[in-house]
Amino acid sequence: MKICIIGAGAVGSLVAVMTVTSGVGRIRLVDGDVVEESNLTRQIFYQEEDINKEFKVNLMKRFISEINLNVNFEPVTKYANIEEKNPD
Repeated sequence: MKICIIGAGAVGSLVAVMTVTSGVGRIRLVDGDVVEESNLTRQIFYQEEDINKEFKVNLMKRFISEINLNVNFEPVTKYANIEEKNPD
């Protein structure tokens, strides 16, 4: 099964982790944001040392690979655009 999650904020990051633990094998996570200080109070997968240094989706890939190395996790470091066509 394959799933695409738009946004790696509070809800999107939780959905990504729950999706992996429920057995989905392919996940694409799309978000162009880097971690900001204001994220830390509501987004539990990011730390102070991540602020302004890394895209949220890359941090989620690292976290998810610690849960299950067999998941095909594709981080997309840009914002979703409904005008853009993607054959996948």
